[in-house]
Amino acid sequence: MKTLFIVAGAVEMLGGLTFVLTPSLQADLLFGASLSGPAETMMARVMGVAMMALGLAFWQGRKEPQAPTARGLAVVMLVYNTAVAVLAASGVGSHVSAIGVWPATGLHAALAAWCAWSLRRAV
Repeated sequence: MKTLFIVAGAVEMLGGLTFVLTPSLQADLLFGASLSGPAETMMARVMGVAMMALGLAFWQGRKEPQAPTARGLAVVMLVYNTAVAVLAASGVGSHVSAIGVWPATGLHAALAAWCAWSLRRAV
């Protein structure tokens, strides 16, 4: 699970940082929509900070991948990545056609599958 924690941590911290620094660009790339006001921009930045915090938790998990809490962290990662992949895919069904939606969906689906596989091996 150590490699999983490293990859997921880096991906989430980097993704979160992009939402904090360039929220309008990320909204356009992922959702095909612009942020029309300061409240939307602030919410995108808050989401970015949450992603960074989640990524930091995953990153810290790399230090002790065999600790009892590592399994719980992997379960959290599985739920998060599955939910994001499903929500992103449903956005495609709702005619969201932004350039980044399919890569994001695929990335989160792959991370969810990796989490499930790692959890199954850890049993």
